[in-house]
Amino acid sequence: MPLSEPIPLQMSVKNQLTFEQTIRVRDEQPPVFVESLPKDLTIEEGTPIPAQATLTATDNCQGVKVATYQQQQLKEGRLAKVIYQWVATDNCGNRTTHIQAITITPREPLRFLTTDFPKDIEQPCAVALPQAVTLQAKGGCPPITLTHEDIKQQGYCPHSYTIMRMYTATDRCGAAIHYTQLIKVVDNTPPAFCRYASTR
Repeated sequence: MPLSEPIPLQMSVKNQLTFEQTIRVRDEQPPVFVESLPKDLTIEEGTPIPAQATLTATDNCQGVKVATYQQQQLKEGRLAKVIYQWVATDNCGNRTTHIQAITITPREPLRFLTTDFPKDIEQPCAVALPQAVTLQAKGGCPPITLTHEDIKQQGYCPHSYTIMRMYTATDRCGAAIHYTQLIKVVDNTPPAFCRYASTR
């Protein structure tokens, strides 16, 4: 009779389940300026223009730089606007920009007050030159400096010449206006013989 013995059965089953999670970190938040942002200004011509302020910035991630730029706009050859720009950029390229515009309004143009300017004249060489007058001016950037200068242009003989008398008004901003008076000096008198008394 056959003997029957149980045969041990060993089974080794290893089941493994894998799950992969991908975490992407993005920095989409732009930097933030720390200080109060400069506001737009309107100033009068001749007033000192404020210098560009220094701004710093923070970011949720490390690494932020602030670059500054300046631009000037002219109108009819005069400074009309100054534009300051700040650009804060982090390591991921996110940026924040602030712009300050300073508008410069022109002053009243520099002008002479009088309308009764010294007239051009012609006079003989024996007559003394007229004295320079005192002119007044207003407008521009005070204070105003008033000057005059005589420029001599020699004529055909030593006693014939022309004086260009230039009156100039200059303001603090460097603007200047001029008025020129011409004084023509002529020698039209011929020489005359002198009569001497006889000594005999």
